[in-house]
Amino acid sequence: MKPEEILKEYILKKHKSIRGFSNESKIPYSTIDNVIRRGLGNAGVGTVMEICNRLEIDVESLYKYSQIVEKTPEVLTLTHPLDIRIGRKLTRLSEPDKLSVDGYVDGRLASEPEAIPAAKVPVFDEPSAAGLGSYLSDDGGYEMLSFLESEVPYHTDCGIRVQGDSMEPEIHDGDIVWVQYDMTINEGETGIFIYEGSAYCKRLLIDRDNQRVVLKSVNRERQDRDIIVYDEDNLRTVGRVLGRAR
Repeated sequence: MKPEEILKEYILKKHKSIRGFSNESKIPYSTIDNVIRRGLGNAGVGTVMEICNRLEIDVESLYKYSQIVEKTPEVLTLTHPLDIRIGRKLTRLSEPDKLSVDGYVDGRLASEPEAIPAAKVPVFDEPSAAGLGSYLSDDGGYEMLSFLESEVPYHTDCGIRVQGDSMEPEIHDGDIVWVQYDMTINEGETGIFIYEGSAYCKRLLIDRDNQRVVLKSVNRERQDRDIIVYDEDNLRTVGRVLGRAR
């Protein structure tokens, strides 16, 4: 079986339905459905990791071996000699003394600077064009970069560096935009699109009078870079833009 089929089978086993798992995990149904239908290889790494974390299964085993390996509770193993010596001494203390030591350690830890949570996100080096077309590679061309968790919107699958000024003032030349993979987005949303082999960051509009799709530029001085889609068979939606790195 393919890994996405195994994943679906496990979800149904544990949650009875995809919708039930979606409601419990707070991951959108469309996101889970896209992963299962398109396959793990075509889904965002961050999305697959989020699903596996909610299911408490090992993502590497699913990717590499098409196996479900449930995570087990971590057991603390002491390896440093000082840690081992302190651990042995703690076992000889009475319960009240252990509580006193625990309180002392909590106080010391509270006085230490809190570590800032970081999120690693795949960022594509090949820019998505905001104006002129630029090919967006589907296989590689990215690096894992670290950002503050507070900077990265929930459901982000990847970051894409934008080239051009046609989306200013919302998105500037060189900005990294956060993208959630999705084959369909709503009218009025900004997304990443592949049209006739080139990648674009544009706003999706529907010209109902002329029955056509328009990939719209926000910058009024770059209206000439609007893209009129005459052949929807050559248009592919990569996903919606959730925001940009600031």
